Amino acid sequence: MENDQIEAIAYNGYSHGRDISLRFCKIVSNMKKLRWLKVRMRDGKYVEGPNFLSNELRYIDWSGYPTSELPHNFILMKLVVLKLWGSLQKEVRGFKLLPHLKVLQLFDMEELQKTPNFDDLPCLQKLTLAYCYKLPWIHSSLGYHRSIEYIRVWKCPKLRMFPDIIHMKNLKTLDIANCGLGDGGIPDSIDKLSNLQELDLSGNKVSRLYLNLSQLRQLRLLNVSDCRDLHTLPDLPSSLITLKADSCYSLTSFGDGYKNCKRLCQVSLIQGSIINDGERLLQYMLEGKAIENGSMVLRLEGVEVAKGFNPRLLRGGRYILQLPGNWCNDFCGFLVCAVIKSEYNVSSPSLAISINQMMSSKMYSQDEMVWEESSNDGAWTWVGYVSFGSLKNTTWWDQTYKALEFNVEQLQYKKCRGFGVTLVEKKSITGTSKGSEGYTNNFKIEHDLKSALMISLIVYHPVYRCNMNAAT
Repeated sequence: MENDQIEAIAYNGYSHGRDISLRFCKIVSNMKKLRWLKVRMRDGKYVEGPNFLSNELRYIDWSGYPTSELPHNFILMKLVVLKLWGSLQKEVRGFKLLPHLKVLQLFDMEELQKTPNFDDLPCLQKLTLAYCYKLPWIHSSLGYHRSIEYIRVWKCPKLRMFPDIIHMKNLKTLDIANCGLGDGGIPDSIDKLSNLQELDLSGNKVSRLYLNLSQLRQLRLLNVSDCRDLHTLPDLPSSLITLKADSCYSLTSFGDGYKNCKRLCQVSLIQGSIINDGERLLQYMLEGKAIENGSMVLRLEGVEVAKGFNPRLLRGGRYILQLPGNWCNDFCGFLVCAVIKSEYNVSSPSLAISINQMMSSKMYSQDEMVWEESSNDGAWTWVGYVSFGSLKNTTWWDQTYKALEFNVEQLQYKKCRGFGVTLVEKKSITGTSKGSEGYTNNFKIEHDLKSALMISLIVYHPVYRCNMNAAT
């Protein structure tokens, strides 16, 4: 096929030398009908870039784009996706108006000091700026953009502040993480984003969030992890499902900001200070809307909640729960509590638990020793709730069970210090559950057999993280 007839091409130049990459750029310059282009180039800074790119291009994904600017005769009227990786350009220039561009991703551009004027990108929906270590500011026009739905600015440590937000009515995800922004660097106009669903401000240096988040009636996820100077949480919106505040060393209390969060069912505060009102939060979550047919997960630094758990925890990761008569009608679910030693991989979002039926009365004895707090435990507490309503369609479910054996799986027992299980009474229910729309459940069924069930309790991790292979 002649070069001027090619519509799609992918080039992996990681294993090729400079001469071949230079030749490739010249070949691409002659492809007049090219619509789709994906390039991986190791030595782009030593190569002269293409002097022409097809006006038919819809998709460009170029890792190691040469230091030279995009061609000045590059008319990008049809371009929808533009991804540049590892380029040494200080400014993305060479184009003005991109009327159909929906996705712009600039990754690992170490010398980038200036973003485009976003007025030239009227249809932009997704913007990612990541590992742009010298980027001091983002063009103020971003704050006026009416079409954008997703923004991720990640690991841009020179960034002084995020632009003030004026018209971003369609924004659903805002991720300004690991940029080290201090007080005043995060605009208080974020609380005007009426359609915002996910807000990630982790890894910044703020001591307080001057935001009225209770106004954000669509917000489901708030992540302030690794904000080590943060000492208080703002009032939270009633729609909130997930709160992550790991490694917040100055945060010692929840306050009362969660009192309207009837959907709150995923909370993680580990690797930081010990929260002094964790028990109060747990009781509040057990009165929420997820309790009847859903599930919940709570992770806390320290063992204050574990010490107050009733019945008392046993050493290790095994617990036998004797079931009273009519248990499936008088109670609504299982509540488990595990004390995990801190060297356990806390980045893991799940904890696996097996539930086995016990048919013989001889097996009901509970001869393990009671767990007691140790001064050198350095532990944190994992509490999980699974409703009967979410288990009734499993093969394992049987209302005639008399006793069940629970085991913490995928952990050596020396790292699971203590473990306990209890039943939650139905009278605790004050709301009804319609599920957590848009989010996966807090637990996953790993194995489902007549005699045994294995589930994984999950602390939600955002799915919008960087994906180098994603088309959009």
